[in-house]
Amino acid sequence: MIEGAWVAVEHHPYWNAQFDRLAARLGKQKAMVAVARKLPVAIWPVLTKREADDQGDTQAVARKLLTWLSRCGRLPGQYRSRRRLLRQRLDQLGINVDTATYLGGESHLPRGEPVPVRE
Repeated sequence: MIEGAWVAVEHHPYWNAQFDRLAARLGKQKAMVAVARKLPVAIWPVLTKREADDQGDTQAVARKLLTWLSRCGRLPGQYRSRRRLLRQRLDQLGINVDTATYLGGESHLPRGEPVPVRE
């Protein structure tokens, strides 16, 4: 958990701010343990309720989903554009993004009818 907390502190502004605030008061080691304890609390709703992270970067989520859809998101025999599939997945997560930036390019996502969320 501590190693995951170090990665979160190094790469995410929210966790970095949490660490800096705690480190000023507690010291670096205790602050890192506190951040490591808070990470599973933040991850739990994402895993159990399939909700988007409140502190997540929406563009990063869209970019990762687009990469995943490029590799394995289409079903055999069914053709749907990656942008439409990305819009459906983002809508299911409750993330409102109109464009997805990837590899220096920008893709405008189509608006369509709402997709029912599968349980």
